[in-house]
Amino acid sequence: MFEIVILVAVLCLVVFLLFGKRSEPEVRTKAPLKEERVVERRSHNHSPAQTASEEDVSAKVFDLQFSFSSSGKKTVHSRTQDATYEIDLGEITCTCPDFATRSGFPKNHMSRLCKHLMASLDAAKAFSDDPWKAAIAKNHQGGPVEALMISPSKSQPVLLTVSRNKDWVNVFARKKRRGETMATASGEIDQFGWSVAESRWSYGEAPPGARELRGILKKITAN
Repeated sequence: MFEIVILVAVLCLVVFLLFGKRSEPEVRTKAPLKEERVVERRSHNHSPAQTASEEDVSAKVFDLQFSFSSSGKKTVHSRTQDATYEIDLGEITCTCPDFATRSGFPKNHMSRLCKHLMASLDAAKAFSDDPWKAAIAKNHQGGPVEALMISPSKSQPVLLTVSRNKDWVNVFARKKRRGETMATASGEIDQFGWSVAESRWSYGEAPPGARELRGILKKITAN
């Protein structure tokens, strides 16, 4: 009986040595495969522009029409040359050369406005009922020809406008107040410039949520 017990013990030891050592190489061969999968995932990571879907970002055309009525006329002086121009706020006209290229736009449309009309209408509070239009007007430049309202997934909505010089996109976004995040920014609407050709912010100044916006802007201006 004692010999049988010894024999069983020896057999158990042999089984342990054989199968126990086999399991160790199996564990070692699985580890590199997991690492390869991780490396593969990382190597196929996409930029925000590539991964952004329509569910992540919504965009809609921004209406550049405004409501204003006046019968005032006045003379304005050019800021860049020795010249004066006649403005009619009732007809929304100006005698400057820039307006001659804009006169085909509808009467109460911001694309119609040269910088002289923009400044005069801004002073007359023509855009006070819309903070986005007021933000466009306060810099007293010629009106944009296109505008798009973007709602990123991680930050507040921003307004993109394009002038006839399409090398730059104007980005209007709310500043962050103290303690706010880019998703809760509620400060004043400020203007930022984005270079289409160089994919950079003007003077290095970027709005809240700039990282996400960079990908969106690259995607929008790709064509």
